Amino acid sequence: MNLKQYLLNRQDKKRIRKLEAQLQHCGQEIAWVDSKHTHLFGDTISIGNKVHVFAEPDRHTRLTVYKDQKHQGSINISDYTLISPGVRIESALKVNIHKAAMIANHVYITDCDWHDIYDRSYASIGTPKPVIIEENAWIGYGTIILKGSFIGKNSIVGAGSVVTGRIPDNVIVAGNPARL
Repeated sequence: MNLKQYLLNRQDKKRIRKLEAQLQHCGQEIAWVDSKHTHLFGDTISIGNKVHVFAEPDRHTRLTVYKDQKHQGSINISDYTLISPGVRIESALKVNIHKAAMIANHVYITDCDWHDIYDRSYASIGTPKPVIIEENAWIGYGTIILKGSFIGKNSIVGAGSVVTGRIPDNVIVAGNPARL
């Protein structure tokens, strides 16, 4: 290893320690790939064991929780989950991603509208509803998962889908809205 590689490796380890210090719970053997393009906002983010979090210079990965007087968001990512580059997860209540889920590039997951129907100011974020992604679910490229969505065990959501409700276990869905 030459000096440049040594210094880059050392910088990356510092960035990883900083990311892991931000987590409410930090599992063992998390793989942070291109960590300088991963951004964590908030202090109620938990990541389990052997999770892989990927980011790239043109596809930053962002995990964001919102907190105010009425809301406290949380993001919980369980063991063996894959988070691909460009994923954005935003929470004002609760986003739970269970064991061994795979989240493809450019997926957006949110548990809130981030505005009310009538009051569209930042002061009103609407009514959040939890998002649950069960174990071994596979979420395809560019999917949007909206508040109140539930994706069952072993289910696959096709690329570019919009999930707005309940997806049962062991099915393949696609479309806008996502359907069997």
